[in-house]
Amino acid sequence: MVKKVAINNNEDTPGDALKERGHGVIDESRWKDFDEMVDNNCQSWSGLRYVKGVIDICEIMHDESMPIEQRRRKAYDLFQEQAHNGCTAHMTMDALRHLCTDGETLADEIADFKYDPNGSLSERRAYEERMKPIRERERKIRKDLLDHRKVHEYTRVDGSGRELGTVPVYTTNSGMFLVELPYRYTREQCHELLWFISTRFGLCYGVFNNVPMFSFDTPDTFFRRQHNGMTHEDYKEFLDACRSDLRSDTDKAKQILKERTWKHLGKRY
Repeated sequence: MVKKVAINNNEDTPGDALKERGHGVIDESRWKDFDEMVDNNCQSWSGLRYVKGVIDICEIMHDESMPIEQRRRKAYDLFQEQAHNGCTAHMTMDALRHLCTDGETLADEIADFKYDPNGSLSERRAYEERMKPIRERERKIRKDLLDHRKVHEYTRVDGSGRELGTVPVYTTNSGMFLVELPYRYTREQCHELLWFISTRFGLCYGVFNNVPMFSFDTPDTFFRRQHNGMTHEDYKEFLDACRSDLRSDTDKAKQILKERTWKHLGKRY
């Protein structure tokens, strides 16, 4: 049973005032634990802030004028507004479990991010579990299709002749072959690889950083396609302007994007 205690605004210390507030919304059987928590934290501003945050939530959960589900939602929102870090979040949830009305359920909902607009953690985990077999089946279908279309594996070697792995080459529905460009290859290395493979297979292409690279590309034409029409000089000037702290240079970067790319012409590449 919670004992109603009048709040005395003339307490000598902030800790005494917090104890009176807490005694008004915390069950009497937990007063001793609560008083120890106040005493252990009332010597610093951050400690007082932590205790006050717990009491603020306990006051919401103690308000029987609202349905319990509405109280939990209001307390959840307040907790999110309190700007916790990982440490204070866990400390506050532990205190709520021990001191607060319906604190166990409330802390579980907070830990689960129940009211997150992107869905709670439990909902997202359940969704991922449901999607695992579907994604695995889709991966297998894609792999089987690629295996069926594979026509060659080009072996990469370094300058001393040591093998570095293979590069698969696939047929496509177009007149070109698809080359699976190696991971972490530079733009120049990928361009050189495509050109070499094209000497045997004819026209081919790969995808470099989500941009198509063709065997008939030159380093300059691909650079312009990758950066939407900018030349190397344009791009260097654009980066220099972006890295500057001057407002005038920020405006210059926007001007370069406006005047030296294909974007305003409606072209993607």
